[in-house]
Formats: sequence, structure tokens, C-alpha cells
Amino acid sequence: MKAVKHIFLSLVIISFCACGGGTTGTGTYSRSFSGTLQDTEGKPLSNFQVTILETGDSVETDSEGKFLIDSILDNRRATFLVEGETLNNQVEISDLPEEEGLIEINLEGDSDSNTIILLSIEVIALQTATPTPTPVEIPTETPTEDKSTPEPTPILNNIYKGSVVDENNKSISGVKITLVNFNKSKLTDTSGSFELTSKPGKNKVSVKVEYKGSSKTFEISVPKKSVKVVMQIEIITKSGGIGTSSTDSDFSLDVNLKDRA
Repeated sequence: MKAVKHIFLSLVIISFCACGGGTTGTGTYSRSFSGTLQDTEGKPLSNFQVTILETGDSVETDSEGKFLIDSILDNRRATFLVEGETLNNQVEISDLPEEEGLIEINLEGDSDSNTIILLSIEVIALQTATPTPTPVEIPTETPTEDKSTPEPTPILNNIYKGSVVDENNKSISGVKITLVNFNKSKLTDTSGSFELTSKPGKNKVSVKVEYKGSSKTFEISVPKKSVKVVMQIEIITKSGGIGTSSTDSDFSLDVNLKDRA
């Protein structure tokens, strides 16, 4: 019988306009991995979960077996965990290049032996355009007032962060938090913490919580502007699964909105 019964989720949403954004994980190496996952016959493997174990960053492969993960690592090593209907194994990539750029990787999964191997890896260097010098002209009359339209303020990402604890207020690691609308997931770290980002613009955001075979999805109302969502998730262990009708399931959701100067 499933073990997780009751989840308490409290959120504080703080709107902001001029500051925000966030990073994924901690460390000194910012990496973008563009990859493909295929079987031993070269056919794409879709709907497989690919996770970087060092940071917990996770995405799902598309219909062509492709995936894209942005992560910040504390060294030049990344371990990719592949999970799906026929595969559940990992492969470690050591000695990642120090230079910045998009890292393209090609992974092959063998469902018969449940193995993952790295077929190829390539770094696509960032291209920086050299500006063409503009001739300097000496004005012949008094310059007029600049009435050009100012550039619009850039739209910042929403931040979803928080922690997961049990009924004794102890941190729980390994809980999977997913922004369903954006297909972005993160596993809580040893302190029970997580952080995800997404583009603003949706009034309703679905947050799915998964732990030890049980799951529950919450719908959060957010404004159509850049916000910071702070979540406190409590998991109470009882008989039955999360949200099942066989037990007395209950949860509450508190939302506070506050404009940030």
C-alpha cells in the first residue's frame, strides 16, 4: 500500500518588476546540454526522464528523443540518469571542457541489458560578433533633444522555490517537484530544498509532487507578470496514497500576494 497520505502546501508569492531571475544548482560551471537519446538501432527514445544527479535538474525527451538541460555544476563531471518504461540506469561524463558553449551529447540505451552509453560529445563554441566601427561625425549645429522611445524593461522569469518537510518538520530529500505546464522538474536536495524557473504569462500553474510512488498535483493562481513563488510543502505519512479515496485525505493551500517595490 502506498505510504504518503497528506500534503500541506503554503505559498507566498512576491511580485517584482526590476529584479529577479535565478540559477539552477550551485557551483562555478554553467552548462547547457543539448542531447539525443536513442536505442541500439538508432531509433529515438521519447518520454524518458533525463536527470543530472549532481544538481537534480531534469527534463523529458521529446518525440525525437531530444532534450535540453541548463545546469550549474561545481566541477567538470556530470552524471546522467535515464528513467523510463524499459530503462533505469546512468552514465557519467568526466572531464567536461572548461570553455563555455553548448555541449551536444548523444546517448544510447540498451533495454535488453539496461545500460546507457555515451556515443559522442561535442562543444559548440559561442560566437561573438565583432562590431563594425562607425565613423564619427562632427555635428555642424546644436544637437537636438533625444526623444527616442526608451527600451522596454526586460521580462524576468518566474521563480518557484521552497522546501519539503515531514510531519516532524524534518527535511525530505529526493522528492520530485514538477512544473507541469512547462515540463520542468527538480529533485529536492539533502536539505529538502528546490528551485525552478519558468516564463511568466500563465494565470494557472500546476505543481506536481511525487514521493515513493505517490503523487499529488496542485493548481496555483499567479499573476501574468514576473513573480517569486515560495512554497512550503509538508508530507504526512499515513496509510493510503496521496489523494486516494480510501483514506481521509486533506490538504490546505494558503496564498499571500505582495507587491515588491
